[in-house]
Parts: sequence; structure tokens; C-alpha cells
Amino acid sequence: MRWTVEASEEATRDLERASQWLAQPGAGRIARRKAQAIAKAIRALRTDAYRWPRAAPTHGSSIAAVDRRKRTGPEAGYTIIYDIVSMPSGRPSRVVIVRVFGPGLLT
Repeated sequence: MRWTVEASEEATRDLERASQWLAQPGAGRIARRKAQAIAKAIRALRTDAYRWPRAAPTHGSSIAAVDRRKRTGPEAGYTIIYDIVSMPSGRPSRVVIVRVFGPGLLT
């Protein structure tokens, strides 16, 4: 199955910040590899949205897992929180990236 992948406004901002951080002068090869790994993980959601486990609910967090299908995947030290959205028929149809957190930012 091919999924449509979208990013929330917050996730778009998160990805822009990560990109800026990883592309700053002197960041080097490791940062470039991390940026590539994040992009590859997001592309992989198009064909394998169930690759990562469901997210555990986090108390006091703005990203509490409201929907049991909300999932989380660590990639290059970053955590990608996404949701699998179903059509009214119940058939999954798209993936929405909710947030992307850098190392140590998800509690």
C-alpha cells in the first residue's frame, strides 16, 4: 500500500529547525548523515507506515498519544511522532507527522 505523508505545521517547523541545526557551518559528515537518515525515514513512511511501534502516552506532554494509532520512530537521534489517519470506511489512508523532536527533547 502507498501512503500519503503530510506534516503538521509544528512538524514542519521542527524539521526546519533540525535542518538548520544539522546544516550549520562546521556540522560535518555526521550531521549530514543524520539529516539524510531523517529524510529517508520520512520517505519510508510512504510504503511502510507500520514500521515503528505505537507511542506510549506521555503525561503532561503536548504530544500525548490521544489516538492509539499514534506512532513514534527514532531516527538519527531524532524522534518522529506520526499518526495513521483512516478514511470514514476505517481503511488507513495517510500518515500525518505530528512532531519531530531532537535528541533529549522528548520526555
